[in-house]
Parts: sequence; C-alpha cells; structure tokens
Amino acid sequence: MAFSEQIWPVSYSLQLRDFVPPPIVDFASVLEARRSIGTLERAPFRELCNLVNFVCSDRKSWGKNLRRSWRTAPSAGALHPIEVLIVSTKGSHRIFRFNARLQTIELLRLHSVVLAADVLRQARTILPQATGDFIVLLADPAKTEAAYVHAQSLLWRDAGALMQTLQLAATAFRLSFCPIGATGCGLAPAIFGPDPRMRAVGMAAVGRPAA
Repeated sequence: MAFSEQIWPVSYSLQLRDFVPPPIVDFASVLEARRSIGTLERAPFRELCNLVNFVCSDRKSWGKNLRRSWRTAPSAGALHPIEVLIVSTKGSHRIFRFNARLQTIELLRLHSVVLAADVLRQARTILPQATGDFIVLLADPAKTEAAYVHAQSLLWRDAGALMQTLQLAATAFRLSFCPIGATGCGLAPAIFGPDPRMRAVGMAAVGRPAA
C-alpha cells in the first residue's frame, strides 16, 4: 500500500544536540525503582527534550517510501508509527513534536487552542498534584496499515512498548513519570482540525519529583 508522511503544522523548529545518556546504573535497579509518580514538578524543558531524544532518535534508518529505523523501543517492522509530543503547561498551551529523523523539536501551530486546553484540563483533573508537563503519543495508523493487513493490534503494542521505554528511561534520568488513563484524544483535532489522520494512543505526566 502506498504511504505518504503526515505533514505537520510547524511554526519553528530547534535543532537538538546529541542526547546525553543517563548515568550508568544497574538495569535491575532501574526496573526495581520504576514507579508511576503522580506528584511531580516541572522539569527544565531541556531535560524533557533530552529524554525524548534519547528514547526516540533514530540510531539507523533505511527505506524510502516506507521509512524504517532502529530506536530504543521495539516497533513492528521497525516502522515506529508513533510520534511523541510534549505538551508544555508553562504559560500558554504550547505543543512540541520531536522529529526523530532530523533530531529537532518543533513548535506546532494549533487549529484549536480550546481543544488543546481541554486535553490539559482533563489530565490535571486525573492528576491534580502533577504540575509538570505532559507527553502525548500520537499514532499514524496509515503507516502500519501500509505494511500489515491486521495493523490495529500492532499499533497498540507499539504504543505500550514506547510508553514503557519512556518510563524506564525517565527513571534512569531520575525524572518522575506517570502514565494516565486518558489518551489525549483531543490533541490530534486540536492540531489538525476535524477528522485527523493521527490518533492519540497514550498520555503521561513527566517532571521532577516533588520536593
């Protein structure tokens, strides 16, 4: 099946430096220390960008029409159809997308600020003690469907694997991370307008442990 990449409404992009890996620590210790911590404070934006860059940047890529890559999280067919967005709670509602291919962070133009605010309001209702930022996973079903007949289950499998990898990496970076029940489903129409191609498949609060 033919596939074309989703076009994103980018206001500006910032080139990121190469990621700084977490301190060397025993992997078993990271597994044992992992917790969903809903009481957290805002972390410096550069730390969030470094976390996402470490987890989601391409180590190697190949393919033209249907691009595939190696990253820290597994993905069916190495397709990685899930985009990671950072929803900043500082000041106005700003939504950033990590571009894995270019290693840039992109500020997105919003189709609806109201819908974006609703996503944050719902998240804060679920986690009232979380004053940090949020990560939302937006999936492109067309990418998985271009390679597989039964793509739906693979998409959700990828989402779970990516969320777990982000949480383990956040633990290694000594950040607090808490997946929530809401998926951030209003964010795609907030960015693209009605009936967007992208689908929300996960949301989490991220920041520093509260003092």
